[in-house]
Parts: sequence; C-alpha cells; structure tokens
Amino acid sequence: MPLLIAISIFAAISYILYTVVYALYLSPLRHIPGPLLARITPLHDKVLRLLGLRTEVCERNFRKYGDIYVISPTSVSISNPHDCSTVLATHRFTKSAEYDKMVISHPTTFSTRDPQMNKMRRHQIGPAFNPSYLREMEPQILEHGILALKQKWDSQLDRAVGHDIEVVYSVDFLLATFDVIGLLGYGQSFHALKNNDTRVVRWARSTVKLALYMAVFPPIRMWPFCGLISEQLNYMNECTRFGQETIRARKSAASHSNGDKPRDVLQSFIDSEDPGSKTRMTADQVEAEVRMLLLAATDTTALTLTWTLHLLLLHPDAYKRAVSEIRSQFAYDEVIRSSGARAKLPFTEACIYEAMRLRPVSGQNFTRDVPSGGVQLQGHYIPAGFTVGVNFAGHCLHPTLWDSPERFLPERFLDSPKAKQTLITFSAGARACPGKALAWMEMLTLLPNILKDYDLCLPKGALFTPDNIDPATGDPAIMPRTHSGDGPAKCSSY
Repeated sequence: MPLLIAISIFAAISYILYTVVYALYLSPLRHIPGPLLARITPLHDKVLRLLGLRTEVCERNFRKYGDIYVISPTSVSISNPHDCSTVLATHRFTKSAEYDKMVISHPTTFSTRDPQMNKMRRHQIGPAFNPSYLREMEPQILEHGILALKQKWDSQLDRAVGHDIEVVYSVDFLLATFDVIGLLGYGQSFHALKNNDTRVVRWARSTVKLALYMAVFPPIRMWPFCGLISEQLNYMNECTRFGQETIRARKSAASHSNGDKPRDVLQSFIDSEDPGSKTRMTADQVEAEVRMLLLAATDTTALTLTWTLHLLLLHPDAYKRAVSEIRSQFAYDEVIRSSGARAKLPFTEACIYEAMRLRPVSGQNFTRDVPSGGVQLQGHYIPAGFTVGVNFAGHCLHPTLWDSPERFLPERFLDSPKAKQTLITFSAGARACPGKALAWMEMLTLLPNILKDYDLCLPKGALFTPDNIDPATGDPAIMPRTHSGDGPAKCSSY
C-alpha cells in the first residue's frame, strides 16, 4: 500500500510538472500573455463563471493584457475589432463544444453549433421579429410594460399623498419585461409586476444556472450530483411543463377556430416554416425556443435599462438633457411609442447605446472553434482544435473605436450610424441576436415614458452619486456589476 501511494503521488507530481512545462515552453499559446493559472488549467475560467465574475475579469484582463490573452490552456480571448469581425462574420468559426453541454432539452437558435440548423431556425423564428409584425404587437408591449409599470408607481404615489416614493427600478424593469415576454411568448401575462410575483424570475434564473453548471460540470444532472441542483431542476421542469401545456392549448384552440389566430411570438413560432425545407418546428422545439426567449429577452433588456437609468442619475446634465428632449417632444398624457422615440429622441436613444457600451450585459467571452488551417491573430498563430473567445467588454472599450472609452459620453452616438453599427452588444455577423428589434421596442417605450412622467433622483445615503468620483476617469464611479440588482431611486410624479 505505501508503494501504491508513493506511485500515485509521483504520477500526480509528474503530471502537474508536465502540464506546467508544456504550458510555459511547448504550447502554441506560450508567447501570448495571460494569467498563469489560465495557462495551466481550464478550472480557472470555470470557477470565474460559477462565481459570476467572468465579465468583470474579461474587462480587467483586457486592460491588463490587451487585444489577446490566454483564458485556458486551449483558448484565447480577443478584443481587437478586426479579429472580432473575423470570428463573428461567418459560420466558419462554429460555436465551441461548451454550447453542447448547455443544451437542457433541445438545441435552440442560441445553443446549436450546427450552422445549417442555425440558418433554418432563424428562418423559422425570424417572422416573429419582423418590424411590421412587432408593430402589431406593440399595443400589448405597451399595456404590459410601461402602462403596467405606471399603474404600479402611480398607485404608490397616490398612497404617499404628495410625498416622494422610493422605487427599486431594477426589479420593476425585470418584472415588466417578464410580463411582456410572458404575453408574447406564452400568450398570457404572468402579472409579475402587479403582484410582485417572482415565480417566473426563478424559472428563468434556475434554467440559466442549470445551463452554467452543465457547462462547467456536465455530469451534474446525473445521480448523485443531481441532488445538489434539485431546486434548479424543479423550477426548470415547472417552466418546461408550463410551456408544453401552453403550446398544446394554443394548438387545440387553433384547430377549433375560424382561422383568426393571435398575433404574438408564440403563434409565429408555431406557424412559421423554413422556406427551403418547408419544415416547421415541433412542439418541443417551439417550447425550447420560447424558453430561450424568456431567458434572453428579459434579464438583458431589464439590466440595460437599469444601467442606463443608473448612469443618467450619476450624470445630472445628461439626465436633464434627456428629460428636456422628451418633454419638449411629447405631451404629458401621450404614450410614447418606439417609432416616435426613434424619430424624435436621438439623445435618449444615444444614452441607451452608451449604457450598452459601458456596461454590456453580455460582456464576457463567447467561444468559437478555430477552423481547419488555424488563424493568425495579433501576430500569433492559433491552430485548429483551439478556441477563441470574443471579449465583448474589451471590444466595447477598445481605444481604436471609442474616444475616452472609459467615460459616459452619449454624444458619441448622435448622428453616427457607424458608431451604432460598431457596437456589438447584440453580437454581430452570422450569429447576431434575432430578437434585437424586440429588445429595442421594449427599451424605447419604457425609458422615455418614465423620464417623461416622473422626476427621479437618488435616495439619501446612496453609495454611488455624482460626487463619488472615480479617480481613473474623473467621472462618477459606476456601481459594480455584482450590485446591479440594487437600483433604488426617489420618484415623484412630474
């Protein structure tokens, strides 16, 4: 037994030494900068993902190492605009194997690695996000988004009898976006905002956590490890059953109707077909895509709105300018629609763009496989079989794209279609977000109407204020991403 232990210890030490020597002196990535732990083990990146620190670290490492750095023994992160365009432009760089590990039931537009399936699925879901179809859904988006939010805040103001109220706008943005997606994707509002019901939030976040755990440790859904994630599994299964029952009910109602079908995302997903193969999605595929919409179109939209309002409250001049622009263009009793916001509110729209640049919700590395023949990036050869991660946070701060990239300067997006096209927070190229137009419709109805109808200010004792200056930028310090759920403000009716 002592001999066996000694052999095991020797083998372990030998393996560790070989791994270190290979990483430092033999690996194709040995001349690329990066953290030592990242060179040696993929656990470094996996731990960052589990701790929710990946975006912060992506931003920090871009500042420290520049346009390219090592994120694991077989992967690099890239931020250079030309390199990012090379990787994102076509399906030549397919999504990496980690996306297979995140598939919970069926591959979706987001998770599939197969370029042909992605193209077919985009044809199947694309009609739901066509601008003309979205305009037909806008009254529902308004009713369950901004109008529901106004009803909640107005009710609180009425009870306050002339006094200001404190609102946690980040939470209300989140609940409002869940209600909108619930209506469009499931044919019914969750009434999350009205009832402060976070059930659907738990559905979404549990599914995201489950996908993350599976990516880091694929056997997590198998016995005995599944006991560690029983709560996430229960919420995910509840969400799946709800979606399946909703689709069955919708199809049953359609079979007994006179052909007059609802105009929403769910119906579009059920009816649309790939023009080439004439293939429609199965009920299970529709459920998976609707669930992905619930995940992708809620947190991202709500967090972008939260960051935008947070940055405006830190920059009173920008806040006043946006409010003045809105109130000079729209009457107090007028509900601003997205088309009106886009046509008449260039500065307010620019503020949203700038918030997405400074605090991209998806700011971390999204990995792609290096194709056959390898690729040359920043003078370094990356062979086939390795992966590259597009560092969205680094791209959004790249000094060749943006003057004073660390500062909040919405003016950079005024009268600049090129700047708007340069921003890749909705991704770009072959795998750009298909729901981008829906997200913009939600944001351009929620934020302008709020700034039109309410006067907002930071509450007493706020930690992040216009006077709390970041010495590195000379601008007010922005709250850390880990506190993005704490978005209080004092609110009064305008």
